Amino acid sequence: MRRCLAAFMIIVPAFDGRAEFAIHGARIAAGDLWVLGEVDEPNVAVTLDDSFTERTDSRGRFRLWIAYHPALCTVVLKSPTQSRVMVIGNCG
Repeated sequence: MRRCLAAFMIIVPAFDGRAEFAIHGARIAAGDLWVLGEVDEPNVAVTLDDSFTERTDSRGRFRLWIAYHPALCTVVLKSPTQSRVMVIGNCG
């Protein structure tokens, strides 16, 4: 059971009075970084570490599957109006 819990991410939210990113999953799997989430901004660009971009759908949902391993196992997600720092699970 302890090993299963370690596969999930630890999330450190950035509080600034605006709505936050809702992250449903963020971890290294099969050699790729994958992040599933949503934000209250439909049809906008979400950027990961100022390097990788994906657009949200009409409901604000997004997913990133990229060949990327962050050096410190943390990433920053940004939308046009907010940002969130999080720690990636199964990274170390």
